[in-house]
Amino acid sequence: MVKQFQTKAKRREVIEFELDDHLYHFTPQKVASVMLPVLDHEEQDEDDDEGGGAKLTMTQRTWDWLKAGLADGEYDVMRARLEDADDDLDVGDVADVVKWLMSQVAGRPTGSRRG
Repeated sequence: MVKQFQTKAKRREVIEFELDDHLYHFTPQKVASVMLPVLDHEEQDEDDDEGGGAKLTMTQRTWDWLKAGLADGEYDVMRARLEDADDDLDVGDVADVVKWLMSQVAGRPTGSRRG
């Protein structure tokens, strides 16, 4: 007997989220758009024992994914806040948003499971 898999329907409607007091609108992007270029990069850099290039590529691709999904002008708001030394918004906060968005796009919740 062959194990069969079915592709799960992906979320396509705009996802809204609030970060502090600003409402953002994210159009779901395919998560593979983040992963495939990283995998391609890793294959090209097999001599890199540290894996630093792959980490940088993953970070860049993830940021590009977020930027592509945000509505017009919202990327600029987030970027300005990240660059503002007096604003508490930092990379960890954005990483939490990205993790949540990826779970919403994939239709699979992230985090601990209740047992």
